Amino acid sequence: MRFHKPVHGPPGKEGAYFQERFSSIHRRSRIEVTYSTPSWESWFAALQQREHRYDLIYIPGGWIPSLAESGLLADLSEMDAASVALWKGNYPDSVFSLGEYNGRQFGIPVYGAVWSFMYNARLLEAAGYHQPPATWEQLRQCAFRLKELFPEIVPYGINDDSDGHFVDHGYIYLFAGGLAELQERNGTLRFDNAWSQKGMSFIRELIEQGAANVPMNYPSSRILTEFFEGKAAMTVGPSDWVLLQREQFPSFPLGVSLMPHPFGGSPLSYASFGFYCVSSHATNTEEIIPVLNELVTPTNLEEHARVIGMLPVHHGGGKYEADPELSVFCRQVQLSGTFPQVNFSFNEELTREMLACLRLAKSPEDALLTATMCANNKQPASNKED
Repeated sequence: MRFHKPVHGPPGKEGAYFQERFSSIHRRSRIEVTYSTPSWESWFAALQQREHRYDLIYIPGGWIPSLAESGLLADLSEMDAASVALWKGNYPDSVFSLGEYNGRQFGIPVYGAVWSFMYNARLLEAAGYHQPPATWEQLRQCAFRLKELFPEIVPYGINDDSDGHFVDHGYIYLFAGGLAELQERNGTLRFDNAWSQKGMSFIRELIEQGAANVPMNYPSSRILTEFFEGKAAMTVGPSDWVLLQREQFPSFPLGVSLMPHPFGGSPLSYASFGFYCVSSHATNTEEIIPVLNELVTPTNLEEHARVIGMLPVHHGGGKYEADPELSVFCRQVQLSGTFPQVNFSFNEELTREMLACLRLAKSPEDALLTATMCANNKQPASNKED
């Protein structure tokens, strides 16, 4: 059986976890699992290659609607309704339903991810901030103060690649502390709502005034390195960066807090969930259910999440209560929004327009209007043929 999943967490950790799981499966049932690890940039293209057909696949949150409609995913409800009913009991309904589309179950949740505010505590204290900024205005003032005191560093770091979750980073300001209304009652997406425009205008202003880098040729690996080397003071990062810091940069004064919010409301971030799905091209269907039964037991879900620094989302999942950094991410995921469950491959159109805005090529209003029209299958006026 062939399994396809990009890697999460510190180098080698997830691979060792799966090797142990798949060895256990092979000892008990003689099922042999081949584990493929495409990069985050190529995972989608790899799914479409005819010469590499996969059986069990990992799908990042937000992609199930478009992949299901394009016929790339198998309907698990039809494949094994009894197992789906059993698995459903392991999760809160609000989490399990995220793997559903049009009344059919296409994905089983694996773990959650959320992006929280991360900062260099030593640099912030030197700037007079003994507590991290809690509002957009405090974040603005802190960034400008850091720029004044330490002109050689990047006060606020922004990456430009989806591997480092720019999509998620950008959505934080698109959600605007939960104030943005991204979808109308009739299902129409509205990225050009007033609060999303304010969110993008806020982060663009930091860039225009030199308090944040222009996200151009700034991959997540560069932001991560500059942050842990003390060359960037603040950023938004995923929970697995905490494990990387502990293993590779143990002396770094890492601070983690809930996301700054617009003016004192909910510190909303963007939460995403990963799913085990079955390819519609699967050839070893009789082996898939036994493998899934092993992977989605509460014990294995918990171990998997903790090994790679992700967040358990099943019933009884640990909240890292005794961990001062990872517990923040658990609180953050409870205060976070998810993208509307609609058939829209947002990674291309919306990311392109948000980056055009933050690279100072488009105004927030124009960029979000174009993204809205693309999302609703309408041709932007500026691109119409004469």
